[in-house]
Amino acid sequence: MNRPVLIGVGGAREPAEAIDLMVLAAERALGESGARPDTNLPLDAVIVPQGSWPYRDPGREIARRLGSPQAHSVLGDLGVSQQGLISAAMEMITRGDAAIVLVVGGESRRWSTDGGYVDLDGVPDLRLERPHDFVDQLEIDAGIAFPAVRSYALLQRAFDHKIGRGDALSAEAVSTLWASMSRVAAAAGTQAFEAPRDSDFLATPSPENRLMAAPYLKWHCSQWNLDDASALLLCSEEAARELRLEPSAALHPLVALESTHSLPVIRRDELGRWPAMEVLGRRAREHLGMELRDIELIDLYSCFPVAVMMQAHALGLALDPAPTLTGGMTFAGGPFNNYVLDSHVAMARALRSRPGARGLVTTVSGLLTKPGLGIWSTEPSSNGMLLADLDAEAEAATSAVACGAFEPGGNLTIESSTAFFEGEASRSVVVGRDGSGRRSLAVLDDDASFDRFSARSCIGEDLR
Repeated sequence: MNRPVLIGVGGAREPAEAIDLMVLAAERALGESGARPDTNLPLDAVIVPQGSWPYRDPGREIARRLGSPQAHSVLGDLGVSQQGLISAAMEMITRGDAAIVLVVGGESRRWSTDGGYVDLDGVPDLRLERPHDFVDQLEIDAGIAFPAVRSYALLQRAFDHKIGRGDALSAEAVSTLWASMSRVAAAAGTQAFEAPRDSDFLATPSPENRLMAAPYLKWHCSQWNLDDASALLLCSEEAARELRLEPSAALHPLVALESTHSLPVIRRDELGRWPAMEVLGRRAREHLGMELRDIELIDLYSCFPVAVMMQAHALGLALDPAPTLTGGMTFAGGPFNNYVLDSHVAMARALRSRPGARGLVTTVSGLLTKPGLGIWSTEPSSNGMLLADLDAEAEAATSAVACGAFEPGGNLTIESSTAFFEGEASRSVVVGRDGSGRRSLAVLDDDASFDRFSARSCIGEDLR
């Protein structure tokens, strides 16, 4: 079997179009690979996660600019996890279909407000398609599927209730965790936005920190208005030897797991738990023969506080110190569909400074839908690499519940709630069970309901 290694990482943060940033990040990854300047590194494939840009075949243009026009161009649809793209690169190498693969993504949300994108026409050689939709029509009709903060707010309240944390303690836990993430971004110099933010600011609604979806305010949310690209260069161990790359620069994947099982939030029996991530964590522990909390370096996907909290709970990890190298997607920035490549760049650099250490990076795809888990080290594992899609195990572990439309005048026992503004109008959404145990969503447009559900979760109470 051809064993993959990560030989170079690169990042770019400056005002430029996304395609230019991706090329720049890739050039830096090639430069960090340990190859001599005169060494040719012919790419066999370029894998790009779909971004908010309109490019139809960015991988081909990136390959052309890097001097590898023959490279296979791959585009991953929205909803294909970034761990899935990294795993796809490893699978190409393991099968012998490729020796050198570039995974690169980027965004130019700040830049694009002043300029347009170039037209990159064409069709990729391979399009990685996402599994079936991860949202339900009931969620779309209720207005909680997009923007995602509304579903994550529901999950936050359900998680807090499950672990026995009331509304006041939840607000304190969210602001404390996010303040610690902010301090990491400031200390690491990775902040894309003002940092550090203290817990008082983060807990208090203000014009600068407005309500997004109760209990979340603006600075609890991923911030994507930035120019950012990251690139990972992977190759086979054999190719690394042939290219005479510096062995100490190579990072070895110990675990590369994901689950592509997809179940909409509204249809999950337990809103406050993520069984799919628990499945990944259990398999990783079995493979490594160790508890994940003993891994030295950790970066958990950090789009919203509940994502960090629920992942830590599922994997048996602590929240103090903050489980991040970058400072997270609020303070270091969360490029639309690219953060996991950012966190891998940070992890690779941290591991190279700590020979023998291990690093854990997680992925979230959708609405805590399809998890990913990667573990890396400067040393290979005697057990080899665990590379798998655990979709069947995740499906078996994730109980589903019947759902239906809420009937006006009916009764629900509340399982979670949120409140937000839709333009100038106030709106509340309640998730609950009717007398038969069926799950329903109720949408309320009156001010009294907004006041009630913006202040409290009201879980366990009746909605009549």
